[in-house]
Amino acid sequence: MMKVWYILLLGLMISNYAGAQEEVILKGKILDEETGEELIGVNIVVYRNDHYIAGTSTDFDGNYELKLVPGIYDVDVSYIGYPPNRVAGVVVIADKENILNVKLNSLIDYDQLRFSIIRCINVPIVDQDPGSNSLNEIDQWEIKRSPHKRVPAITLGGSPGITGGF
Repeated sequence: MMKVWYILLLGLMISNYAGAQEEVILKGKILDEETGEELIGVNIVVYRNDHYIAGTSTDFDGNYELKLVPGIYDVDVSYIGYPPNRVAGVVVIADKENILNVKLNSLIDYDQLRFSIIRCINVPIVDQDPGSNSLNEIDQWEIKRSPHKRVPAITLGGSPGITGGF
């Protein structure tokens, strides 16, 4: 019986040794292409054959670090305000410093964004039906003058026939 246990233990040790692969580090820095600033909280996701392997986010200095087994990976880099970026065919090699730095280019048109915000501010929260007196139109000036500080309280509490608020 003792021989069986030794054989099983030996087989288990050999299988663990054969299946174990050394993990190496893939690291880098994510920067804004235009300003050169480090980007905080950028999502880095690593895939192999379209299967998720690992993921992390950048620190306050735009740095990230992932432990991977040697191989070829696709790395997705995404951040709010920037288009997603995929770096395909990233080779991670054992016994080597593996660095992948990425510069993200913001494609936001700030003039267009400002126009959209201004246009939205001038849209009334509630449109009044011309044939009905059941709704009131509230514009940005009425909201500023209102003692209520939350939109549901302003829209419901200030409408005829509705009392109270949230």
